[in-house]
Amino acid sequence: MIRLIRPGLLAGVLIAVTASGHGDRPVPAANIAEMCRARATAWLASLDAAQKARAQWAFDSRAPKERYFDETERRRKWHYLNSIPTVYQREEGLALQDMTDAQRILAHQFIQCGLSSQGYAKAGNIMVGEKVGWETLPDEGIRQSLKMGVIGGAGAYWLAVFGDPADGRPWQWQVEGHHLALNFTFNGDRLSESPAFLGTRPTVIEEGQYAGWHLMGYEKERAFRLMRALDPQQKKKVLLQAKVVENIFTDPNRLHAFDSYQGLPASALNKVQRQMLLDLIREYVANYEHEIERERMAEIERQGLGKVHFAWMGPTNDIRYPIYFRVHGPSVLIEYVNAVNHNGNNAGFPMDVEGNVIHGEHNIPDSNHIHSVYRRPGADFGDDLLREHYMTDPAHRPEGK
Repeated sequence: MIRLIRPGLLAGVLIAVTASGHGDRPVPAANIAEMCRARATAWLASLDAAQKARAQWAFDSRAPKERYFDETERRRKWHYLNSIPTVYQREEGLALQDMTDAQRILAHQFIQCGLSSQGYAKAGNIMVGEKVGWETLPDEGIRQSLKMGVIGGAGAYWLAVFGDPADGRPWQWQVEGHHLALNFTFNGDRLSESPAFLGTRPTVIEEGQYAGWHLMGYEKERAFRLMRALDPQQKKKVLLQAKVVENIFTDPNRLHAFDSYQGLPASALNKVQRQMLLDLIREYVANYEHEIERERMAEIERQGLGKVHFAWMGPTNDIRYPIYFRVHGPSVLIEYVNAVNHNGNNAGFPMDVEGNVIHGEHNIPDSNHIHSVYRRPGADFGDDLLREHYMTDPAHRPEGK
């Protein structure tokens, strides 16, 4: 696991922030963990007692079994559903809509912690695009919920801290709402940045003042570039099935859905194809601060890029159709599904054995909806860091050891 220390290179990142937000100038941070601790502390200090009781939880606080989760640590609970009583009710964290403007400024500075400009832009666009997407739905109940701030807006996202960032022990922060879940776990100056869920509906906004916005477009585009570069025999190995699944497999209830690799191993790719696979992986890893990105890409190479597998469902020749792809190796797991939208036409379409759509008289399904997850097998929620912590911390070692 990496130690994220870059003296001087994080100059320009805000770590000393106040409620005024705009007036403070950048202060250098010795490392990413220090920056995150400072931002977490500043945000928590801005909250009153009632807000803090919702925002901060013990690191090992456990939650009872409920609709979507078995009994587990609260910090391991994450979802990408709307937090409404009839669907899923988020308990852990303080919603952005329940903060003052000054607190929201601090919260967003905190959310930027550990993310690159690309990663924060994606997260912010998901929040804004969520409101735009719900506003296009005709249901009056949804419109009333929007007015009440219950669903579908940049305020309906919950920020939580588990543990005390200042006491030197492991801690975690998490932001969650519809189509977004980010988790950062720390042990000293070392961190784990997964699992992470990013999705959007719509991916292309088709009406109103934001018409033309394309959210999370490069993930699918880079995957298609690789698919188009494969020869017919490679495509046969990559294609798991013609029909696209409705959702990712490793959702919050199935974090260990895969016990083997599927698809085409990178060892069967040529030099150009391997670079395209790396570009696809980097599209996800580059959502994080650049030191994290470099170390994660180096880790994938060190453990053997040839062991990473690429798998696909759906058409291989027409980017307009719904697809699913997976990138799975010893230290990376990416899933992406561009699913059929609500009320979309999913009557099916003819394909040949290589996954090429046979164009004819059929409707192109409405697939303006994305779910995607990035994970690090064995390291989600800092499990690798915590194993080391429990082995080396005197408080956790058996007496006499």
